[in-house]
Amino acid sequence: MHRTTGLDVFIEVLGFWKKSSVDRLLRLIPRLGPPRFVLVISDRLKVDEGSLGELKGPILRFKEIPIAPELAGLLDGFLPPPESSGRLF
Repeated sequence: MHRTTGLDVFIEVLGFWKKSSVDRLLRLIPRLGPPRFVLVISDRLKVDEGSLGELKGPILRFKEIPIAPELAGLLDGFLPPPESSGRLF
């Protein structure tokens, strides 16, 4: 949970899953999944872009290990834009 906004984002890391389990998850998330999520998917699973078409959340792909700054950047995308104070400086 983000301390300032109270916003929750679900993160699912798909690393060493069976292909049938991945396919099932990709079918269920659009219908039953959380409103805010990031999928982190290993390239070893060979998930094609066509099977990701209905997903509304961002996806982070990785070869060996997920890159934390890349994940943080995707999570930051869920935060509301900072309020401007109307001041120029």
